Amino acid sequence: MKFRGAPDYKPDWSVQYGVELYDHVKDPGENRNEANNPEYKTAVWELSKMLHAGWRHVPLQEMEYDSLTTQARNEVRSLK
Repeated sequence: MKFRGAPDYKPDWSVQYGVELYDHVKDPGENRNEANNPEYKTAVWELSKMLHAGWRHVPLQEMEYDSLTTQARNEVRSLK
């Protein structure tokens, strides 16, 4: 089988198969999906926006593991 050119793959964002968000500080075993919890509404929205934009559009500081961990910890602390 011969292929012509590169594959033309683009994500289909019109279909949503599910939303998951786990708080690894409170629930390291990922037993409770917090995606529908109103307290995490902003986090779900921001992460979804980043996902749809693609990794090339995420500011470098937010791609660094340490800064994301710090941001997540601060949000969890504010919920207590």
